Amino acid sequence: LEIFAEDSDNLIQESVAANPAAPRYVLEVLSKNSEWRIRERVAGNPSTPPSVLEALSMLDPVRFQIYYSLPGMVRGERSLPDSFSNGAGHLVPGF
Repeated sequence: LEIFAEDSDNLIQESVAANPAAPRYVLEVLSKNSEWRIRERVAGNPSTPPSVLEALSMLDPVRFQIYYSLPGMVRGERSLPDSFSNGAGHLVPGF
């Protein structure tokens, strides 16, 4: 996966970013990618650590809030880290 994460094709990078088997450091690198779709896939990956999710929320808080608040989005059953939720996986008003 590390090799594919460096591919110049954004679709391949998106696939790596969405892969639950992607190592943490690969997800960290992809979370800083200039393409928002790749960052979105990292945010939707169940293996993405909370620290990376928090960093993503700082990069683009509006997109991140929308991504988490719409029903049926990729995050599905995974809840938000407590640092920006009410502890029950719901966004804190005014986030």
